[in-house]
Amino acid sequence: MTGMDSGAAFSFLWAIEDVIYSGLREKVQINSPAFTVNKIDKSQFRLCLYFGNDYIGLYIKREGEPSSILLNFELSILTSDGSFKRVHTITNCICSKDICYGRAQFLTRRELCDNLTSKFESDSLLLRSLIWKNQEELPITGQCYARTRFGFEKFAAVGVIENFSSLKTNERANIRLISTSKPKFSIPINIYVSNETPNVQKVVIEIIPVYEPDVKMTFYTVHFVDGEGNTLECGRRDNFSNRFEKENPKISSLFFPLADLKTNNGRFLPNGYLDDSVREHQILRSYF
Repeated sequence: MTGMDSGAAFSFLWAIEDVIYSGLREKVQINSPAFTVNKIDKSQFRLCLYFGNDYIGLYIKREGEPSSILLNFELSILTSDGSFKRVHTITNCICSKDICYGRAQFLTRRELCDNLTSKFESDSLLLRSLIWKNQEELPITGQCYARTRFGFEKFAAVGVIENFSSLKTNERANIRLISTSKPKFSIPINIYVSNETPNVQKVVIEIIPVYEPDVKMTFYTVHFVDGEGNTLECGRRDNFSNRFEKENPKISSLFFPLADLKTNNGRFLPNGYLDDSVREHQILRSYF
């Protein structure tokens, strides 16, 4: 994305649509499309939004040559009343390439939800960066706009673990959860009973993520289901897709007390088998 020539300050507006589906989880980073400022040595920049534990950081990063430039930055957010707030200014910065500059505690997670605006799109977050060379306050004479949009799919997948009650401790049952609405996408899981004393034994469910190039984040909610369709939630897990882990994906594990199955009047162990269902399986796709 190329910006206009600017003899003063350059403004870049970045809208993140449906940000509530972007994975408001810890240690997730969202990068804006790159943009070029012709009058600053045709330098290329991008904004980076980082989700920490309690705070969300906002940074700007310069890419490409030269190795360093003396620059000034201003980072801000468009609030629900239409004004730019949470302003963070960096002056006389020797901006090296491929280094992020900004603020780790730009806003809290609560403030992020409060500042979502429908000015451009529903549940959008609008961020702005100003870039200029001279220290004097200058008018904005060049700008560009970009957006990041997150789409998502939601479907259920079901599998049956036969003879579950006869499994020995640490003996894994391997099944695939299949979705009737999306049959080409199946979820392999392992399930077994931990080797512990009876009062603390757990049902361990290992979810093996399936890599897809355009899937950025997957959310799992796993339930046990009895013969009448009643459910018992086992837990939830998120998985951030990483193409470098395609051959050896990281397994996500859920731990559910075995005693909780036994105290439900045998509803979840009829005839020696257990239904295991992902009732809310969400796939997050990212569009730029």
